Amino acid sequence: MFDFEGYPYRHMLCYMKKKQVILLPEKYILRRWTKNGKQARVFDPTTGSYVHTDPGHSLMSRHSMLSYTASDLVDEGSLIDIRSTFLLSEFQNLRIRVKDIDTGGDVGMSKNRNKSIEETQVVCDPNPVRVKGC
Repeated sequence: MFDFEGYPYRHMLCYMKKKQVILLPEKYILRRWTKNGKQARVFDPTTGSYVHTDPGHSLMSRHSMLSYTASDLVDEGSLIDIRSTFLLSEFQNLRIRVKDIDTGGDVGMSKNRNKSIEETQVVCDPNPVRVKGC
């Protein structure tokens, strides 16, 4: 009566707050709203559902591991200017490669994007040809 498909109406939450109801009934608290909501649940866009994984491979643990590694690289790279420019260019390349993975591309395919200018053929417009009457 006071909820829609398990979600409480906003005015009911306001009423409960006004009446100083301290605890919301458990049936109205969704797991994704809790502190542990992201642990052990990873969304798989190919199937459109959540994949239950072991705690060692949860979203939070992967995020923590990647953050630690990136932070360590940034700390080392920021000490010297040449390291900073190198890491910045590599991070940009990694961003492109990660987007390729999201679009279904192969990780190795993006290596062709890193060709130098010398390896790339430049195609120019042909020289204009003078024709009779011009």
